[in-house]
Amino acid sequence: MAFPDDATHIGSYRALRLIGSGGMGKVYACMDEALHREVAIKVLLPELTRDTEMMERFMREGRAMARVISPHVVTIFQIGTDNDSPYIVMEILRGEDLGELLKKGPLSVEQTVRFARDTLSGLKSAAAAGLVHRDIKPANLFIVDGRVKLTDFGLARPIDGSQNLTATGLVVGSPHYLAPELARGQDATHASDIYALGCTLFEMLSGKPAFMAKTPIEVITAHIKQPVPDLRNIRDDLPFELIALITQMMAKVPQERPSDFDAIDEAFSRVPGALPSLTVDDDSAESAPSADGVTQPGATQQMFGGSGADDSQGSIPWAATGDTEAEKTRAKEAQPAGGVDEKMPTDTIESAPPEMHTESGD
Repeated sequence: MAFPDDATHIGSYRALRLIGSGGMGKVYACMDEALHREVAIKVLLPELTRDTEMMERFMREGRAMARVISPHVVTIFQIGTDNDSPYIVMEILRGEDLGELLKKGPLSVEQTVRFARDTLSGLKSAAAAGLVHRDIKPANLFIVDGRVKLTDFGLARPIDGSQNLTATGLVVGSPHYLAPELARGQDATHASDIYALGCTLFEMLSGKPAFMAKTPIEVITAHIKQPVPDLRNIRDDLPFELIALITQMMAKVPQERPSDFDAIDEAFSRVPGALPSLTVDDDSAESAPSADGVTQPGATQQMFGGSGADDSQGSIPWAATGDTEAEKTRAKEAQPAGGVDEKMPTDTIESAPPEMHTESGD
């Protein structure tokens, strides 16, 4: 079943408006009429419902997110099907993704550490549920009232390697945040999420990805072969402890990175000028519901990373749509002297790693 933009219902939920769409799905704002609250519903694109693997990946995303209970991970309420077309019901987020925020410039040390520790909290909860995220990047970190919500578990997989829908020898992830071992076709672990978070922290402080090149393959090769750029050459106000931690998180060899998320959190606590992570035990930081229980939109500028003026143009943090326009803009501004091919894709990729052979051939 195709869900048209003017659909009146998705399952038992009343459709209000289309928020945005991407390469894998569309997201609608809907009303849960039983509980009198607004929710977001992601549906798989109609043309992908004929692809068994994509159907399973979509449903796996919903199940993976539902297993994680954390104020720093988007909450899943339900997964279901409507005329054989799957959908995921989740909390509706009002704010902007980190990629949009970075469009305004690099972050302060305090902001960077706070967002990093929020993300670590979400990743620790995912790890407790046995999951590796596999696609940590600015577009998948959504900022709501100064808090980070981790989104897009479309590439997540159990740490034990079960339910692997990706063919052996394929690279899965986003080039600018891809751990070297993933580029070589090895399995994802928590260490690869740590590497991707390190890349994201580098970008928070510098305003650009750590490695830039003309093509995705060249970016991936840089992750494997090039040393981590020295942040001291970009900013002179960064504590040594923070630079050292990011550099360690981006170590080429997984065993040389911090041992786990707790070790990183402990290291952040020793960074001068950093405040403790903003932790919330309830939903007090969310948009307040009115007397009838319906969430009010308030004065927020954006929803799902959209422009604020038109929700239909919003990005979908968990729709596996790839990097946001903000990330592409920053990448273009940060291009090397030789220039960057404007056609270079910066989205999540699945391709053969450089200098590797796959099961299906060279």
